[in-house]
Amino acid sequence: MTLTIYGMTGSPFVRKALVVAEEAGVDCAFEVVNVFAAPDWYVEQNPLKRMPLAKLNDTYIPDSSAICGAISRLAPDSDLFPKDAEAYGRALWIEEYADSDVAAKIGLGIFRPIIFAPMSGKEPDTETADKTMAEVLPPVFDYFEKQLNGGLHFVGDAFTIADVAVLCQMINLRHAGYTPDAEKWPGLNTFIETHSARPIVRKWIDCDKPVFKASIA
Repeated sequence: MTLTIYGMTGSPFVRKALVVAEEAGVDCAFEVVNVFAAPDWYVEQNPLKRMPLAKLNDTYIPDSSAICGAISRLAPDSDLFPKDAEAYGRALWIEEYADSDVAAKIGLGIFRPIIFAPMSGKEPDTETADKTMAEVLPPVFDYFEKQLNGGLHFVGDAFTIADVAVLCQMINLRHAGYTPDAEKWPGLNTFIETHSARPIVRKWIDCDKPVFKASIA
């Protein structure tokens, strides 16, 4: 079995797939592909041109959730993918919410104005980012705080795909210099601090450092 993940460091979705593979104990290679000037083979196998793209043996698999789903079959005993049907469904929901609605709000409202703007020679748009933090993201943080319910995991007592998906979005929020208010959302902040210190997660956070100008947690 050979698994290779293609994409760019700094992407929360690339980070998610890489963390899941390593946390699940699945051997995985990583190859950098600049999707902004994607080679023909990448586009042919990944028509949405998004990150990441994986190759499992001779099969190409686009999309981080699809890749993680394949990994779940390679590591059926991993705690990342709950065995109980209710817990599994719950974990998949949190993953989907983080990957879709939350990713769009952080990506468009904070990451692009703060990180992408300087990369294209523009001044960071702190006004848009500050407004997003003040008006758009509080309901997201409220929801996460309630779901954690004083614990360190979104589903059960194990580090699951739900935790990875949320954490990878929160890491990018931090890369842009923002973090949830610890007084308003203490549980979410403890979650971020605790799991950002996991060796595998820390490894991929450190790999992001050359990509960004903003301070990195």
